[in-house]
Formats: sequence, C-alpha cells, structure tokens
Amino acid sequence: FKALIFIHAARPEVYSSVKASGSSEQQILVCLATGFYPKQLQMEIRRHQTPVPDEQLTSHGLRPNADGSFQLMKSLQILPSERSHYQCVVKHQTLTEPLIISWGNDDDDKGSK
Repeated sequence: FKALIFIHAARPEVYSSVKASGSSEQQILVCLATGFYPKQLQMEIRRHQTPVPDEQLTSHGLRPNADGSFQLMKSLQILPSERSHYQCVVKHQTLTEPLIISWGNDDDDKGSK
C-alpha cells in the first residue's frame, strides 16, 4: 500500500487561463487549484462579485496528484467582452483569506468592436 506523503497541510497554487471555444464568438475561462492538502477546498467563479451557479460551470471534479495532494478545475464559457467581470475565488484551510484571481482583458481586446 501507499503511505500518505503529506503530513502537514499544503497551500493551493491557483492558475487562471483563457481558452478558445468551439465557437469563435466565445471563450472559456479556466480556474485550476493544485497541490493542496487536505482535499476540502471551495472554488467559485464570480461575475460582478456574485458566484456563478455550479450548474453553469464545467468541473472536472476533485482529482488526486501523484504526490498525494489534490487538484480542482472549473471552467465557464463566456463572451470575450465580458472577461474582465469574472474572478476565480479559492478558499482553503491553509489560506488566511480567500485567494482571488481576476481574468481581466488582454490589451488586444481594448477598443475592439
């Protein structure tokens, strides 16, 4: 059997990215938290500070990493012009306050259309 590698809690590393959607009109916002332990973690995608309901999000579920830590990824399809309204918010027992990452707009998007 495998011994549990983590004895102490580990902070999540949080990454945000933007992917192309199948539709040229839309983009997919992705939020990934990885390397955390224990596995209890809350992740929200917020629009104008309001959580987007889970049924509107795509989640790949909580997954184990090879080192005994965990990862969680959620994504949402949006219009590119609305990207700056969204944030990824992560809460974990190792964080003294929620970790908030904004997607913002690319410089390329300013003033277009």
